[in-house]
Amino acid sequence: LAAQTAVAMGADKLIVLSEQAGIMDATQTLLGQCDVSTMKTLLSSCEDVSLAQNLHALIQAAQGGVTRCHCISYSDEGSLLKELLTRDGVGTLVAQDDYEPLRPAQVSDVTGILDLIQPFVESGALVQRSSIALEQAIDQFTVIERDGMVIACAALDPYPDEHVAELACLAIHSDYRHGKRGERLLTALEQQASVQGFTHLFALTTLAADWFREQGFKEVGPEVLPKQKHADYNPQRNAKILLKQLNN
Repeated sequence: LAAQTAVAMGADKLIVLSEQAGIMDATQTLLGQCDVSTMKTLLSSCEDVSLAQNLHALIQAAQGGVTRCHCISYSDEGSLLKELLTRDGVGTLVAQDDYEPLRPAQVSDVTGILDLIQPFVESGALVQRSSIALEQAIDQFTVIERDGMVIACAALDPYPDEHVAELACLAIHSDYRHGKRGERLLTALEQQASVQGFTHLFALTTLAADWFREQGFKEVGPEVLPKQKHADYNPQRNAKILLKQLNN
């Protein structure tokens, strides 16, 4: 009811009070900021009825146009003031950018993703992907959309046996590379990986090693790659391997 009312009245904020400090990932680590796709992942595996109701309300409000949704503890004295009036807050902020929404990819995005990555494929920065391969892996992709066009994408390729995931196929349209969109995608996929219980995130890149280092990645050797990825690794591409430990 609160979520529907917030959407109907065009509210700027919805604040949900919870028994917990906010929204926790699979390792019970507080998510200071969270996107809707991560919330949906949490909801799909949630067994706590009260938490599921909170997640559903936050998702419904964010998708309905409420630009800032907060989840804070009702037992932490001063939590409301701390969340709203301090830089980092104390709970979880769920943000939905309607102008350039970041969302899970859909099959209807395949053509847009192919158009986006084609220049990177031609330059050798990304490997070629067919439309069939993209359709089969579409659940791994997250996109940023602007006026109906896919302007950025990235994929989270999981290796559950080794508890790691790959940040793959990161691409941003040449007209939109100065708005921290890469950081938005990285943050979203780090959250997804953490929620799914992965401890590390790795990436292979031929051009953007410096950017990955700025985001906390460290260069490593091919021996740290998951067995399947190591078998497919082509040293002739001269791709650097970068690894980041997640804050689980």
